Amino acid sequence: MQKRRRMKITTQLVSSRRPAAPPLTNVEVAARLPGVLANLVSRAKLGPPLPTPLAPRLTTAGKWKDPTSGDRLFAIPLGPTAGKTAAATMVLVNPKRNEVFAVTSRGGTTFVHGSVALPKSVQFTGARFSPAQLDLLEKAANPVYAAPGRPAMRLDAFVR
Repeated sequence: MQKRRRMKITTQLVSSRRPAAPPLTNVEVAARLPGVLANLVSRAKLGPPLPTPLAPRLTTAGKWKDPTSGDRLFAIPLGPTAGKTAAATMVLVNPKRNEVFAVTSRGGTTFVHGSVALPKSVQFTGARFSPAQLDLLEKAANPVYAAPGRPAMRLDAFVR
């Protein structure tokens, strides 16, 4: 009786998956934030507002600051900014901690809700951001940017 030899047949599996996309830069992440956060805030049920000592504040320089960590935040407006019956809604983003605060105004009173972690698809990389980098992220997140004394223009018109 003859022994049969078994042949090992090896095949290379060819992956049909697309190659992984390169990771987004922080500026690209900031540009995606308005759409993602508008969807997030519209679906979220806001809890009670934060107590005043824990709520982010607007500094005398016109920048938002988190009093618990001292981090500078940047604002992204999401809703109407005028009208007595409509609540003006915006979000404050802390890129160092990848968290967001929802801000609503009613009748001249501002309420801050949060903080909530940013979705994984729009998280920032890096733990330190200079003031210039934060300004750039804020401009990227707000497509219409108005310099003081100049008419509002789209950010993509002068940043490429």
